[in-house]
Parts: sequence; C-alpha cells; structure tokens
Amino acid sequence: MMIFRKNTIVRFSFLILLTTLSVFFTACGNILWGINREAPKNLRVSSITADSAVLSWNPVNKASKYEIMWKTDNDGNYWKSDIINAEAGTNSFTIDNLLYEREYKVQIAAMFEKGNNQFVMSDYATTSFKTLKDIPPSGELARPGNVKASYNQDKSAINISWDGVESAAYYDVNLKSDELYFHAPRLNVLNTVAAPKTECIYSGFLPKSRIVIKVAARNSDFSDSCRWSYEVEVK
Repeated sequence: MMIFRKNTIVRFSFLILLTTLSVFFTACGNILWGINREAPKNLRVSSITADSAVLSWNPVNKASKYEIMWKTDNDGNYWKSDIINAEAGTNSFTIDNLLYEREYKVQIAAMFEKGNNQFVMSDYATTSFKTLKDIPPSGELARPGNVKASYNQDKSAINISWDGVESAAYYDVNLKSDELYFHAPRLNVLNTVAAPKTECIYSGFLPKSRIVIKVAARNSDFSDSCRWSYEVEVK
C-alpha cells in the first residue's frame, strides 16, 4: 500500500512539473517571438445590410493571420469561420450571405506563426450586431415571411406554411436534412407550389435527423433571382 501511494505521489508530482515547464516555456517563447496574446482591440461592425456586414479592428503587431467566426443564436455551438492573411496591415473583413433581421455574434483572434505551419492564437475579441430588414431590389419579389414547419401527429409528414408574397406566381419549397453530428446532407428536395396557395404537405422520405425548410417566391417564368426566406427547423 505504501509503495502504491509513493508511486502515485511521484507520478502526480511529475505531471505538475511537466505542466509548470510547459507554461514556462510557452511564456518564454511568446516573449522571444514578441507575441501579444491579448485579443484584437476595437472590434467594430459597419455597413450592415440585410445580408452582409463589415468587421474591422486595430491591426495586431506581428500577426500572420486572423480567424473570424460568426453565428446566430439558432446555430447553437456551430460557428461559420474564415481565416485571412494579415498582409499590409489588413484589418477588415466582409461577411456575406447572412440572414435578414437576425442577431449575430462575431469573434476574431490573431494568429502568430511559430514555424512549420504552426500558430499561436491570441484571445478572442467579441461583439454582436443585427442585420436589417430585407428590402427587395427593383423588379425582384420579397422573401416569404412567417415560415412554419411541423410534423404531423405520427411524424410521417411535414406541414409547411408561409405568408403570401405580392405578385408571386409560384413558391419553391426546399427541404434539407443534416446528420446529427457531421452535418452531411441526406435529404435535399425542391417542391413547387402554385400561388395563391401558401401551404403544402411533404410526405416523402424523412430521415431521423435535423430538417430545415426555406421558401422562395417566384414569378411566372422563374426569371427572378430566387430570394430564399430564412431557414426554419421542423419541430
């Protein structure tokens, strides 16, 4: 019993020593490389539209790249991201393809190259913003609003409805499913519904995974740009 205790104490002490040395050498390396682990300062958002926004921040000395991440509250723990080179003092980034009238969280970190394509990350700077109301460009149809989707009682079909759009001749309804963990598409179906009808029932293949639905208003010859509504998860 005493031998077991001594061995346990020795192993525990050795782990503490390794951790301490790791922290010490990391700190020394940061000093030698001149790395500032503080988050980029003065992160701000400008030029906000219904589907885009421009991020800017103070340039970080000796940064090689920046990692930018963004998501809505409905995205859970899933962040979209991009990495840009910090060339010539680059300190701005435009996020496109956003959803209209949604709250977004964004965060950015500086990346410092250590060699051999390895990087040290700074802390993240964070902020939030809300996209604007969608205004259709001239000659285009509005995006359908109030999209709703729910399973029927025995979960053999999905009931879908939306608000009508002025001048719409048809509606495209897209159903897409993801794997629970790997987000690999398993279902991608497009149904077309003639206006003025603003509802439909889908009773085809239903995978046991998350399904999202979006709707677009279309003109009589489908020459519009197919402006989709925001995605709604089937409940």
